[in-house]
Amino acid sequence: MSYTIFWIIVVSIMIVLDFVTAQIFCVWFALAGVSAVICSIFCPNPMIQIIVFIVSSIIALIIAKFVSKKIMNFKKEETNIKKIVGRQAEVVVEINNKKGTGQVNISGVIWSAKSSNEKIILPGEQVLIENIKGVKLIVSRIKI
Repeated sequence: MSYTIFWIIVVSIMIVLDFVTAQIFCVWFALAGVSAVICSIFCPNPMIQIIVFIVSSIIALIIAKFVSKKIMNFKKEETNIKKIVGRQAEVVVEINNKKGTGQVNISGVIWSAKSSNEKIILPGEQVLIENIKGVKLIVSRIKI
């Protein structure tokens, strides 16, 4: 009966740890501990109880992994940022790739910008947005 008490204590500790950490991690070991409690009632051999606990823990963690993948939405959400590619913008800070400077205004929003052809583009000029790399727009001068 002492092993049953031991496993009940293990289950209790796992439940308390799960509430304290709020990680929903120890609950799987608590479930495995319940299987060890049941095993200890019918089988007094502590080695078998430990094996049941370990196997139950592994099974519970595997099930938790698959269930969490189905519940959680890990899909990358697309934004509409690509819609600005092909639009025009006005240069507000000189675009100079060598100096690492350049900003454009598109619809009232200021963006960092780089020239697609390494040429310097002066403030006030109109540019075409060709691409987006990270947080910088890749632009080229519009020939008038």
